[in-house]
Amino acid sequence: MEKTVTASPIVKKTLIGQRVKKPDAPDKSTGKTRYINDMVLPQMLIGKVLFAGRPHAKIVRIDTAAAEKLPGVYAVLTGKDAAGLKFGFVRDNVALKDKVRCEHDEIAAVAAETEEIAIRALELIEVEYQDLHGVFTPEAGALVGAPLVHDNFPGNKSLNFEFKHGDLAAAEAASDFVVDSVFRPHHVTHCCMGTSCAIADFDHNGKLTIWTQTQYSRPSVVPSVPSSTSTPTSRSPPCWPGRPAGRSRSSTRARRSSRPRRRARRRSSICAPAAPAMACSPSAAPTCCWTTAPTPHGGRPFRSS
Repeated sequence: MEKTVTASPIVKKTLIGQRVKKPDAPDKSTGKTRYINDMVLPQMLIGKVLFAGRPHAKIVRIDTAAAEKLPGVYAVLTGKDAAGLKFGFVRDNVALKDKVRCEHDEIAAVAAETEEIAIRALELIEVEYQDLHGVFTPEAGALVGAPLVHDNFPGNKSLNFEFKHGDLAAAEAASDFVVDSVFRPHHVTHCCMGTSCAIADFDHNGKLTIWTQTQYSRPSVVPSVPSSTSTPTSRSPPCWPGRPAGRSRSSTRARRSSRPRRRARRRSSICAPAAPAMACSPSAAPTCCWTTAPTPHGGRPFRSS
């Protein structure tokens, strides 16, 4: 005997006009939410970054000897320590720079016992710059003879797009109005409750754990972190998205110092309008990253700031 199945109508619901409770609102409003900056691991070091403070320059000389001799300093890194790790849309960025291309470029980084020692170590780093003419607008960068921001991108063109659809001239001729102008939006940055921060920790088996912020619920892939004391893996480790530069500086210093390391950034430095590319990382919820990158010894946690 055949059975007749009648489909039930789907009742559509809408949230428009209704009050929607934010799941994490009670903890955030009462101060119970734990951010990366609140995390403290045993034997954790503190990291600080030296910024260029000039828009365009060659680094003629950088001397870290005095900073390295300062008691309480465990590691001092410069561009040569992170040259092999490139990221960004066209892989044109590195964690620590060998040339200045914006005033918020990171030149050196230190890992120390306390924040005060780390700040003092940055003051002891001597950097000699050769200032170059800057390029501050796309129009100026497109001029013949304009200074090159990246030497491997002639004409300051890192990406080329060609989009064609239909007969543009005919469409303009048939239009009642044609708007042709230049639109310049203001700088946009996330303003999350938790400021950008990263903690890197190698265990005694060489496994690296990184805690950082993320706005995405899916994993991404970043290259392995280079080190002068060990050979990085050729396999790219899975990572939760956050700030690749912050992650690489944190993990490199954690490996170099053999202690965990944390790096955090204040809101004032995160939202600096002079460096929109250095805008803060979006969310507050901590996530972790695992990699099998080798390390010659067990590490100490490192928080970067």
